[in-house]
Parts: sequence; structure tokens; C-alpha cells
Amino acid sequence: MSDTGTIQTTVRASRGNKEGRSPYVSFLRNYGTALALVLLIVFFALASDKFATTGNFKNVLLQIAPLLIVGLGITVPMAAGDYDLSVGANASLAGLLATGMLADGFIDSVPLAIAVTILVGAVIGLGNGLLVAVIGLPSLIATLAMMSVLAGVNTTYSGGLSIFQGIPDEFKNIAAGGILYVPTLIVIAAAVALVVYLLLHRRPTGRHLYSIGSSYGVSRLVGIRIAPTRIIALVVSGMAAALAGVLLSSRLGAGIPNAGETFLLGSLTVVFLGMTMYRVGRANVPGTIIGALFYGVLQNGLNIMGVGSAGQSFATGLVLIVAVSFAVFRKEQN
Repeated sequence: MSDTGTIQTTVRASRGNKEGRSPYVSFLRNYGTALALVLLIVFFALASDKFATTGNFKNVLLQIAPLLIVGLGITVPMAAGDYDLSVGANASLAGLLATGMLADGFIDSVPLAIAVTILVGAVIGLGNGLLVAVIGLPSLIATLAMMSVLAGVNTTYSGGLSIFQGIPDEFKNIAAGGILYVPTLIVIAAAVALVVYLLLHRRPTGRHLYSIGSSYGVSRLVGIRIAPTRIIALVVSGMAAALAGVLLSSRLGAGIPNAGETFLLGSLTVVFLGMTMYRVGRANVPGTIIGALFYGVLQNGLNIMGVGSAGQSFATGLVLIVAVSFAVFRKEQN
């Protein structure tokens, strides 16, 4: 055995022994966020008798469903180390497009209007992907610029006005309806979670994304098609943001120009929370789901306790800072 092989074997054995001596510490490091979610639920349940009810838990799931979809979308490019800051503007524009096309009679079919809107989201993601993977702009700069462009398109299209009239009930009933007594929003969010999980954790594309995120140079050397893989990831993010924007507009019963603004900070929060567990330091689907639940429970619990929007924003920002710090720290350790 070579000296290098001996060293690697020794290091692995040392790590294994260390983990064997502290299984509880290892568990807390990998699943501490899930445990914190349980403790948060217990705290709010004890603090208010309005929290621990079936109706309220259902409300939490309904509230986080669109945000979870956005979070799942940006989980894909973040696995490769890319960010998508255009998701909020993308979602806002999607809600306006879907309701506008239906209200103006440009498209009479609700499914077709939704399909066209998601296609527009895919085109936006493709634009981001070309800027990042082909032209070579940093993803933060490229998607920030795209966010500004979309904000301009949003204002031009809507004139800064919301769309309330002429929206068919069939569109509004998407968010209000259910499938086998399960609200449609929850079913769609679960379906998106399954698709993204299979893509990231069960398909070669996911392995390639994680490889790119770990080492760009090594990924190139082993023959991974880096540019197409990064483009696909940003297209998925764009489609997810558009879908979330459509569902949010359906729930609101209107197309509102700035409806998706909160998705950006919220989705980053849930993904970074997710990076503190499962594949620590890396964006992953199970972690994003737990992060979304944590975010939703926190917002809902604070609201029930009468904490104002300023306090909720402070709490969200604090959680994001802690999550990012922990995820970066753990990634550097691994």
C-alpha cells in the first residue's frame, strides 16, 4: 500500500473512531435543525392554545407550499454553487402573466395559460444559465441583473396595477381545491419535492451538480459537461419560481406586481437551513423541506403570539445569518 493510501486509511479510521465515540454529537450535527423544529413546535404549542390545532397546521402547510416550491427550485443550482436571485421577480411576473392572459381573453384555457407561464419561467432560467455557464458571469451578478430586468418587464406589463377583474373561477379554485381531501397546493408542492429529489439524489445530473459544487476543476477533468448541467439547474429554478408565482396568484385571486418579492429571502433562508442537516454544507431536498417547515412554523407562531412584521423580519434575518454561518462552518470542516 502506498504512503498516500495508508494516510487516507488512517484518516478514515480516525474519523470513524471519533464518530463512534460521540454518536449523539454526530446526530445533533446532522439533524439538529430537525430537532430544533420539534422544539419550536413544542414552544409555540405551550405559548398559545391556538397553535397546536389541525386547522393551524394545515394553514402552515398552505402558506409554505409556494415558498417550498421556490426553495426546491433554487436547491438545484445551489448544489453546484450557483445562486438564483431572480426567483422573486420571476414569480411576480408569472402571477401577472397567468392572470393577465386569462383576464384579457388572450388565452381561454387555464391549463394552457399555466403551461405558457411556466415556459416563460424556463426561458428566464435559460437566460440566467447562458449568462452564467456560457458568458461566464458570476451567478450572483447575472441573476441580480435578471431580477432588475424582470422588475422592469413587470412594471411595463402591469403599469404597476394589480389584476383583479376577469380572472376565471377555475384559476382561483386551483389553490382553493383539493385532491382526496388534501389541499391542491400541498399535493403540488409534494410532487415538486419528489421530482427534485429524484433529480438531485437519484440521477446522474444530481451527482454532476454536487461534483461541480465540490470541485469545478475535478469535474471538468472527469468529463462532466459543466455548462449544460448548470444551465439545466437554472432552468429548473426558473420553472419552479414561475409555478410558485402562479399558485400564489391563484391563492390571492389576483395578479399583484410585487407578490413574489418575499420569495427571495424566504427561499434562501429555507435552503441554507436545509444545508445544516443531511448533506451538511450542501443544498439538499430533505433539508430544504425541513427548512421550509421551520420557516413556516416560526412565522406562524410569531404571528399568533402577536409579533409584528418588524419582529418577524428580524427573526427571519437572524435565522438566515445563523444558518449560513453554520452551513459554511460545517462545509469547511468536511
